[in-house]
Amino acid sequence: MNIAIGSDHGGVELKAALVGALAGAAKMIDMGPADKTSCDYPDYAAAVAKAVASGEADFGILVCRSGIGMSMAANRFQNVRAAVCATTDAATMTRQHNGANVLCLGADVISPSYAVEIAKMSTRASATRAAAGSSSAPSVFPTAPVSCAKTPRCSPRLRRRRSRRTPRST
Repeated sequence: MNIAIGSDHGGVELKAALVGALAGAAKMIDMGPADKTSCDYPDYAAAVAKAVASGEADFGILVCRSGIGMSMAANRFQNVRAAVCATTDAATMTRQHNGANVLCLGADVISPSYAVEIAKMSTRASATRAAAGSSSAPSVFPTAPVSCAKTPRCSPRLRRRRSRRTPRST
């Protein structure tokens, strides 16, 4: 398994711990950064997301201080499903039930040893058919706007009820 990994300056130490712990089980593709010099997290999120989306990597791991910023940046890319996980159960469930292919971790939220455990659980869990790029994947963002007739607020039944209301007297 090829795993692309990246972080921002706040997650460099945790990223190094993850690379060291997972190197024996998978080929690690380190997308940077190499040091704690201040950097823009979207650049590294984009690098990992592009590697996962293109098939260069089978899975991605992103680390920032909370995990949320990396998740938001990675989810902008087609065929990428990034999930912030702070427990092993969440990592397993997002992989199995939501087809997550990028794990986002918060360096300020979890310890390095627990982050390694979460990453191992996430990479062991098999992705379902809902994996990104699958033709049977549920659409996160609808491709076409929902018709007004299909929404409860605009249904014909509700329109009839609204038309029967008595007008307010002034």
